[in-house]
Amino acid sequence: MVKEEKMNSESENNSLKELKRILKPCPEQEITTMILNIGQRIIDFDQNIQEISYKKDNKIIYFGTNNNNYCAKFRVFNKEDIPRLYLKLPRLTRFPLKEPKQVVEMLVQTTDDWSDAERLQHIPEGRARVPTKKSSSPYNSSRFEQYIKHYMPDMSVRYNNRLEMLVDLACEIWKERQI
Repeated sequence: MVKEEKMNSESENNSLKELKRILKPCPEQEITTMILNIGQRIIDFDQNIQEISYKKDNKIIYFGTNNNNYCAKFRVFNKEDIPRLYLKLPRLTRFPLKEPKQVVEMLVQTTDDWSDAERLQHIPEGRARVPTKKSSSPYNSSRFEQYIKHYMPDMSVRYNNRLEMLVDLACEIWKERQI
């Protein structure tokens, strides 16, 4: 039992090393803590989810098994920026899906203090990863609520905010794709 506790605390100390690295320039401790909590939530979801960073592009941290099989990623564009959170989530369609979910990369636009998600934006493959007005329209206001009701009909009772729901949804979908 003592050995297990020591191993768990060691793994906790080693986890999120890369995320902490890209957060160093962030002057606001509250935001840093919120982002690290999100990273820890993802890592804790499944023992196979790992924090992955490549020397080639050290501004992106993937959470999954590799850069093609991930549920979440944090990306900074400038060293001074706060990272942006991208999740692999089902794409919202105008009708209920009768086929398997199409999973796409979504930019989660958070509140300024990272306490909740304000909207989602699908980032089409092959397009610039920085959202532009030409990117697909964001899921905000009623469309965002429609998305949550469609994919997470009974989850809202168990969560403090939409950001937690979306992170867990991305992790659950990642886990489904592993089978």
